[in-house]
Amino acid sequence: MISLGFQGQQNIMAKEPLDGGYVWYCHVCGDGPIGTSTHPACVQCGHARCGACKVTAA
Repeated sequence: MISLGFQGQQNIMAKEPLDGGYVWYCHVCGDGPIGTSTHPACVQCGHARCGACKVTAA
């Protein structure tokens, strides 16, 4: 997700990982991709990542 910031600069939202690692998708609310190294819980509903949440390479 990219948005235009101050004076037209692009800002990458913190939700997406920048390290090329893994992302996960919350099985409770369906939110994602969420960076595994930066967010142990869903940023939308607060659910802690568990075995039912899908994890994929970024």
